[in-house]
Amino acid sequence: MKKNKQIILWVNSFFGWPHHDNGAFLFYGDQYIGINSERLDKVKQSNGYKYKVSSKGNFVHYDYDRAAAGIQYCLDAFHLDYADVDIVVYLEWLPKYVREFFPNAKKYALYDHHLAHVFSAYFSSGFSEAAVLVVDGQGKRIENGQDTMVMQSSYYCSGKQIEKLSETTWQDDRRIGIGTMYEMVTRLLDFSSEGTTMWLSSYSSQKNILWKNLLKKYKGHFYADDEIIKDISGSRLKFLNKEIFLKQLSLSEDDLETDKIPYGFSADLAA
Repeated sequence: MKKNKQIILWVNSFFGWPHHDNGAFLFYGDQYIGINSERLDKVKQSNGYKYKVSSKGNFVHYDYDRAAAGIQYCLDAFHLDYADVDIVVYLEWLPKYVREFFPNAKKYALYDHHLAHVFSAYFSSGFSEAAVLVVDGQGKRIENGQDTMVMQSSYYCSGKQIEKLSETTWQDDRRIGIGTMYEMVTRLLDFSSEGTTMWLSSYSSQKNILWKNLLKKYKGHFYADDEIIKDISGSRLKFLNKEIFLKQLSLSEDDLETDKIPYGFSADLAA
């Protein structure tokens, strides 16, 4: 039974609305609880994606049993129900059929993806003052009904105050940001994820990382060198000049075959 406390539900995924790192987090007054789907289904880094073909066989859609499980887990911790939720926080505007799950919700709030990264980094750091740089493949911000895909952003944090200093968006001449280049390097080297690249880079013996060979500055922002990669039809990315790219990394096509890249060299490449 709901008591006289505000209940806020934060989610990364909803039924039919997919997003990676599936999980739920609930504030019940000054108490809170959160869980990732991997804790429930015992699948490491589970994202809850389960897709199936429609009954007519003409399209594929996502089935989000695990998203529902995470939400239910948080509600059950305080003996609550969907109807008890006051505020729902998500990364997109929610369609009507999802809102119907929360008949008494007074507000649907949207979070800024990059700002969430800032909160996570700064407030867990123990610093009272910090400069924070966020580099992501893409992170959505919805403001005044408009979608903005942010690729890089920087902030100044002091106490509980956070000030945005700069940002580079996808709309800036539709160029490719640092995070997407990072993802492409990860895929090229056949690492399992960007997290692998981040982890492996700390084992590098490289002293001078020639990252500028892969990037160019344009109108005050850094982007991937467009002589190496380019944007195809607004969504797909491919290597425009793979030969140049491999040369920058001191690699050959043959080096990219499975198990041919030595461990130490992989660490240097990750760096």
